[in-house]
Amino acid sequence: MPGGRHTAPASAKGFPCECRVDFIRNHKSHRKRITMERNKQLDNETLGCFIGFFPLLSLVGWGISMWRADAAFEENCGGHLERAANASTIEIAATELQIAVLYLEKNNITSGKTSVFFTLTGDDVGYWYKNLKAALGELQAMELRPARLEDSNVLINLRQILLKSGGFGGERIVVPEGISVFPNNKKYAWWAIISLAIIVIALMHF
Repeated sequence: MPGGRHTAPASAKGFPCECRVDFIRNHKSHRKRITMERNKQLDNETLGCFIGFFPLLSLVGWGISMWRADAAFEENCGGHLERAANASTIEIAATELQIAVLYLEKNNITSGKTSVFFTLTGDDVGYWYKNLKAALGELQAMELRPARLEDSNVLINLRQILLKSGGFGGERIVVPEGISVFPNNKKYAWWAIISLAIIVIALMHF
């Protein structure tokens, strides 16, 4: 060595090797902890997406099922009630109304209520069915005799029974709310409520 001096190792210059090793270890531990926290956050987000996907799919299925039930009721009953209300003769009105009533009887839609949580008078299926049945009986009795002037009054009264104002100047048939899914109204209501509740819970994971 020049001048006969001996160079001290790095550990003797105030920065021991042990300190360097501890620093590296602490740095690695810190990075590992950050990585674990990020992975945990990603896992939570993934779990939220996973939990939210199935109730969202269930809610879409609920909407499709409701739409199909509405379409089936409109085709087999609602449409015939509207045609009976707009009929120009007793015979046509009786024919259309009979189709609707037979559909209700075939599917046991003759009593009960469509309400889920609160009972409303407009949700009384039995009262609604009896009105239709009575109107049909009156029309069928009138079919057996010659046409008279009062037939037009009967058709007007029938229209008032079957139709009501639907807003914006339009009219719609008188049916209990949710009649298309009767008697499964409670099942459909809980289906939607549970699906929405799970979706809200899943969103809280984000």
